[in-house]
Amino acid sequence: MVPLASPSFDFPNCASAQQCWISYVEMAWKTQLTNSPSVTLNYTITGSNPMFVNDTPHNKAAACRSPATLVLLIHQIDDHGTLPNWINVNGQSTDSAGFAQALANPGSLGIGLGGGCFAAHGVAVSQGSATLTINLLSVGP
Repeated sequence: MVPLASPSFDFPNCASAQQCWISYVEMAWKTQLTNSPSVTLNYTITGSNPMFVNDTPHNKAAACRSPATLVLLIHQIDDHGTLPNWINVNGQSTDSAGFAQALANPGSLGIGLGGGCFAAHGVAVSQGSATLTINLLSVGP
């Protein structure tokens, strides 16, 4: 993880998300989320006629061709793809036990950028420009 200098960033600009992309924006969060009724994310995207692409290598199948997306991310501490996941970056189905485990053992909160068959495997802008600003990321009642 590379800390952001501000709560905004420009999407990388290249012809394909196979060449450049942004996937995760996270901040450390070690407090359990089990008693928190909500996690709130508010963001804006501004720009000049952006064309978002999420054509990472595994998103080429017809079933995976859907628009680029942004998702709220609760990253379980020490999870490098081997622990139970409530929904993983491959967009696999929900798992209530894995979700409870992630809420009890968070390592970071943030956003994932992806789409298609992968919730957070990268997005770029192939034409135009776009800036994402995180206005609010909060945990509480």
